[in-house]
Amino acid sequence: MFIAFCYFPPEGSVFYTRNDVDLYQSLEESIFKYKQIGDVYIAGDFNSRCGDKDDFILHDNMSSSLLDRLEPLIYYENDDIIKKRNSMDITVNNFGRKFLDLCKTCGVRIVNGRHDGDLTGSITFYSAKGMSLIDYLLVQKNKLSNIVKFASGDFNTFSDHSPLSFSISISISQEKNTENNTEQKNVRACSTSVKWIEENASAINDVINENVDNLFDCIDSRCDTLDDINHCIHKFSTTLSDLVLPHCKVYHGTMNTGDKVNKPIKQHRPWFTDECKTRYSDYKLALCNFNKCKSSENRRILNEKKLLYKKFIRKKKRQYERHEGNMLSKLRKDNPKVFYKHFAKKKNNANSNISIDDFHEYFKKLVCSEVNENNDNDYSSMDGNDSIYEQLDVQISEKEIINAIAKLKRDKSCAEDGLINEIFINSKITLVPVLCKLFNLIFDTGIFPEAWSSGCIVPIYKKGNVNEPTNYRGITIISCLGKLFTSVLCNRILDWDREYNLITDAQFGFKPGHSTVDAIFVLQSLINRTLKKKGRLYCCFVDYKKAFDYVNRSSLWDKLIKLGIRERIRRLPVLVKSDEGPLAFYAFLSSDEVNPSRHHTLVFDYVKTNTASAYNKFTGAFTVPSQGLYVFTTTVYVQGFMPIDIIVNNDAVTTIYPDSGRLGPWISATGIAVVNVNVGDIVLVRTRSDHSPVGTIKSSKVVGLSSFSGWMIA
Repeated sequence: MFIAFCYFPPEGSVFYTRNDVDLYQSLEESIFKYKQIGDVYIAGDFNSRCGDKDDFILHDNMSSSLLDRLEPLIYYENDDIIKKRNSMDITVNNFGRKFLDLCKTCGVRIVNGRHDGDLTGSITFYSAKGMSLIDYLLVQKNKLSNIVKFASGDFNTFSDHSPLSFSISISISQEKNTENNTEQKNVRACSTSVKWIEENASAINDVINENVDNLFDCIDSRCDTLDDINHCIHKFSTTLSDLVLPHCKVYHGTMNTGDKVNKPIKQHRPWFTDECKTRYSDYKLALCNFNKCKSSENRRILNEKKLLYKKFIRKKKRQYERHEGNMLSKLRKDNPKVFYKHFAKKKNNANSNISIDDFHEYFKKLVCSEVNENNDNDYSSMDGNDSIYEQLDVQISEKEIINAIAKLKRDKSCAEDGLINEIFINSKITLVPVLCKLFNLIFDTGIFPEAWSSGCIVPIYKKGNVNEPTNYRGITIISCLGKLFTSVLCNRILDWDREYNLITDAQFGFKPGHSTVDAIFVLQSLINRTLKKKGRLYCCFVDYKKAFDYVNRSSLWDKLIKLGIRERIRRLPVLVKSDEGPLAFYAFLSSDEVNPSRHHTLVFDYVKTNTASAYNKFTGAFTVPSQGLYVFTTTVYVQGFMPIDIIVNNDAVTTIYPDSGRLGPWISATGIAVVNVNVGDIVLVRTRSDHSPVGTIKSSKVVGLSSFSGWMIA
């Protein structure tokens, strides 16, 4: 399939005097070339006014005997069965006649005015001189049925042309494509992003207040095993996110480890005054009226308002730029530092071809580096300072949680639980007592939830070769709820240090109130004092390679324990480990799936087990976190006929065809696949694309729970 977009300069344009070219001839040659090897679709601005003239050859009233005699010499097919085309623009210009000839010669047809989405042949261009239809979609005459949607949209402020939108129905071969499969491995899991909507803050606060008892019920004080704690955290996080997320914007995107797409930059227009906004509103109102009724009077008013608006903002922009130029000239003399900040270079986003496997191996080596290979020591047997600091082991108080929430920052990424900092900031009065009970449960048992120990690593390019993993800094996105808990403990340790002055004053890193400026001041004071005494001062500046990645965590805990950390906090180093542990997930549908379409992904949204947090309940996809041999199975309860595949990277690894037609009101079927998969592979369940599903996928405790599960066996 070939889709081309064209622009033909208007008749009489200087383009044709500077370039000796016949665009219609060139387009005709291209159509004949590419229609031999695929379907051709052409859209664009042709500056051709065709009126409602025919773009096909009318039926010839030749006798059948004459046609029989000519058949060996020529092949000719009448087009009299094609639907008549309409147009709101009845004018025909010279380019329009050439355009119609091209359609007849190449066997392509105009979709405008012929499709159900635009039966009138709407106007696509307006100016001070008039209105016209000059933007078209062309398809081969036998492919008109492939255009399932077509529309000529409303005019907007971005252009004096209306946008054309269309959808094409195609069938794609299911053959394996090694190149595509390789590209698939560069794609990480579908990530979930939650955006806070400030206008819904009061509604979120109200819904949390109404359901605070349900949140308390999620916390079972009898929990004393890892499975109990994991279930408690999952239940609490799911309950809270289900309350909040309907009032937020939730995005389900794909994080790519290869090429990055730059985010659109918001235009900074300080010169856009209130008067500019008023004129813009007048322009928008005139545009709205013109879209409702494309009369000559409405077009005249629209052009008038548009001209006034454009002239006014150009004037304001020139005034602002002149003022800025004068200000920069003054800054260059008076304050060069501020002046050069206006011209600081922006970092370009790096495009790389690094696969997810390469990143996985690189970050795995960092975690399992030699300095941390013995990090899982049994610290409970180590002897520490005889001093006992009871304030480190007392119950977590509501005040500590409030202080930790006060330091939370907004607009931070969330983990798969969908909980963002704004939830705790906005509803802290209601949530603090609940969080206090939850945090003390974890603190008392000494069991750290697995969901808080896993995260998604986002590689941030630093410098050097973009295709070298060592030139990336890994930023791990973990649960905001888990970070809130650890920040409470961190604040407690910092208060303990300040009270007993246990850490030397020579340390500036990770100590509040000890900035780089303070370090420079101390160094400058030492230099001045030494010079005053006419002595010598020796300084050593060490820039550690990957200092944060190669921190010896074992030695850090050893130091803290010897300083006097005991009991509850002392158990922390054995709670969070870098090993992956067992990999398994199990999820089922929380409700029936009625009349699913072809090629429809089943989203098993109620998760019972998800040890590696690799299954996404929002997308239904399991992203393989570790290479190996896995078992995947799905069980569905069907009322009707429902062909279903287990998919690995767009390839079906097993298929089931449950059909309850002659066996009763419903039937169950189970599919199992044992496959070798790589890091980053996507596994999901979906209906087949070559069969039409009929009926309902049932999921209830009465009939049975339709489920999807998987686990690593080697």
